Order: sequence, then C-alpha cells, then structure tokens
Amino acid sequence: QRTLPELGEGAVLQEGARRAFGGRRRFGQGALRVGDAAMAHKIDAQIAAAEGWRNPHEPHFLRAAIAAQLGQPDRAMVLLRQAFLLGMPYSFWLHRIWYFEPLWHLQGWKDLMSPKG
Repeated sequence: QRTLPELGEGAVLQEGARRAFGGRRRFGQGALRVGDAAMAHKIDAQIAAAEGWRNPHEPHFLRAAIAAQLGQPDRAMVLLRQAFLLGMPYSFWLHRIWYFEPLWHLQGWKDLMSPKG
C-alpha cells in the first residue's frame, strides 16, 4: 500500500483542494487509486473544511467520489445530489468516471443520471 507524500500535511488546505489534486484527473489517481483509506478520509475532511471554492458544487462532487470508493454509497448519493442542487451540470461523462463505478448498479444512481426533460 502506497501513500501520497506529495500532498503532505495540510497541502489540500494550503493550496486549495483542486490545485493540490491538479484537477480531477490527478484526484482520480490519488489516494483512492492506491487504496489509502486513511489518506482518503483525511482528504475528505480537508475538502469539507476548505473555503473559497470557485464552484460551490465542487467539494460535494469530490467528497461523493471519496465516499463511493470507501464503500459508502448512501453518503455518496447524498453528496452527489447536493452537488447537483448547487449547480453541477449534468454530463455524459459522469457515467464514465471510474470512481463512481461502485454506484452504477444502484437505482438511485440510475435515477439521478437519467436524462432530464
């Protein structure tokens, strides 16, 4: 099991979560990819505490991805719904993002991701 020393203590708060992750792609290759649950919990707490997000939905989206990978589907769905309520746009690509794969079989995921008229 590997850790993420490049994040360092408090890096998410010091640099802003989006910058510390180098965007979503880097986030997807981070703590969740290497299976470091302790780091994922730490990052989740730092994202929740961080302020000044350019898009208010962003922390909810990131935390939903963490929850999905940690095996917390109910929490992940709540956070995703909050992200949409805060203005996150629907996109085809949400169906392809690997860190939401644990949710793909859930009826709640299917309902949330179904086309809206």
